Amino acid sequence: MLTKVKQTWSTNEIAKLTALTKQCRESQREIDWKAISRQMERRTELQCKSYYQNILKKTLTQDIRKNHAWNRIELMMLFNLVISNNGDFQAVHEQMPNFTIHQLKSQWAQMKAKQHLYTEDIQKVIQNSSYIQQIPTRILMQEEYILRIGFVQKHCRLSTESIDPHYVRTYHQFWSNVDLDFLTNIFKEELVRRNIKKPQEQLNGTETESEQLFSFQDLE
Repeated sequence: MLTKVKQTWSTNEIAKLTALTKQCRESQREIDWKAISRQMERRTELQCKSYYQNILKKTLTQDIRKNHAWNRIELMMLFNLVISNNGDFQAVHEQMPNFTIHQLKSQWAQMKAKQHLYTEDIQKVIQNSSYIQQIPTRILMQEEYILRIGFVQKHCRLSTESIDPHYVRTYHQFWSNVDLDFLTNIFKEELVRRNIKKPQEQLNGTETESEQLFSFQDLE
């Protein structure tokens, strides 16, 4: 018997469910939830149907107006699709048809401008470690924090959902093959070179449990 998964749906699962339901809608009138659940690892027929009807369908069918306030599900979908389609916004639009290509590009630009995404910098550091010296200190500290989340998740197998599930999903899906030990050390060495203290060293005993774990690991 299939064991239900109670965790939050990942961006991969959302993208896969979106694609499968789209295929069904295009080929037949009714969505075959039994067939879909067989392709969704560790998700039951009821879970797939419920998630689609209660959350995903609203995202895919709502009237997207000029000043639409993007919700977390939409942002997760956009992030996943832009990365998985290598920045091809026409392909992204085909899977998020209620947004125009301009809206998708505009929101992506806003996400990057607000420094919610750091994959570009990290990819450049992977290709050439000396690139790290070009990253502004304020951004470098935030990127290093994201790397520590990935480090702890990988080595301690801890749930870091309480910290920032968006970043956790980023690591799980897009950085699973990256040598995090090597990469985090590059960031740590650059912070040391700039004589910058990491955030948890300035909390004066107010750390959360997860932050204490970061201090304990400390990437040594």
